[in-house]
Amino acid sequence: MKSVQHLVSLVCLVTLGMLGTACSTPLGNRTARVVPVGQFEVSGSATGFGFVGPPSSSQFSIPSAMPGLEASGRFGLTDRVDAQLRLDTFLFPEFALGYQFLGDPKANDFAASVVVGGRFFVFPLGGGASSGNLSAPISLLVDVPVGPATLTLGSRNIVGIAIGGSTGGSSSLTITPGLTLGGTMPITDTGLFVRGELGANLPILLAGDTNFIGGSNNVAFYAGSVGVGYVFGKAK
Repeated sequence: MKSVQHLVSLVCLVTLGMLGTACSTPLGNRTARVVPVGQFEVSGSATGFGFVGPPSSSQFSIPSAMPGLEASGRFGLTDRVDAQLRLDTFLFPEFALGYQFLGDPKANDFAASVVVGGRFFVFPLGGGASSGNLSAPISLLVDVPVGPATLTLGSRNIVGIAIGGSTGGSSSLTITPGLTLGGTMPITDTGLFVRGELGANLPILLAGDTNFIGGSNNVAFYAGSVGVGYVFGKAK
């Protein structure tokens, strides 16, 4: 019985998290420096997701954090544009394009970029109903070289549209700004690296369905990840 209650609590946390962050996590899992043409970056990471300040109407003892997994791939499209495809525990992909407007993409130097992504997520509401959620993360990232490592500072802001609402029938619009802090350290000269990241989001606008988030029930979301990756190919 306790295991069933714990499973229900996890489902509630996941649903709440998807609604609050518009289905995209607070993490970007990348650097401001884009992947050059001719190279392909793959990475895998263990993640943790949670929140602070659950709604007062919650009927469950929801855990403060939930573990997960994520895989990411990036490849260069042009000298200053790369594409990224991410897949997490929920198995709904997120696609993003990054444009580096400052710095040399082929050097571990000071760099800045803007990243725009999109993700469509469907989750059950019970009674045979479901809700679709379209999210568009927009990030501004800055890389600061620290020896061979790279420190990445960012603002990851998520705009989301829920079609059907959290209780069925209504729709909602969310705007969720956030901050990220990440670090990437090369392990070998052949392309192996480790990467860690912390991020947090706080919804500032929810129009439409406000059963879960908004007003006195506002929720701050946080996440962290650590993983390894490898860069294949040679920059052109």
